[in-house]
Amino acid sequence: MEQLKSCLAVTRSYDAVYVKTERMAPPRENQVKLTVSVPPSLHVLLRSWAQCEGRELTSVVLQCVELSVRQLKSNGSIPAGAVRNYEVACEERLAAGSVTP
Repeated sequence: MEQLKSCLAVTRSYDAVYVKTERMAPPRENQVKLTVSVPPSLHVLLRSWAQCEGRELTSVVLQCVELSVRQLKSNGSIPAGAVRNYEVACEERLAAGSVTP
């Protein structure tokens, strides 16, 4: 029971930080759904990870994708043209977010 109270307290503090961050962040763009097939053993690992941390499976998978793409980008594995397109899209998004009515 004490461990549950501790987890709830941590969750509440994370929620407060999330809400504060959400208010300061620019409006979110629409998310794109992506369906990926993975081997059963990888699914077991990802699902177990999510359960151990009390998270949604999609949250764990998104974290894996984000970290992997950053690593691949930093070591030059992603083609330069794709990186340029990404950077242009980021610049456009930042410009759109800085426009004040």
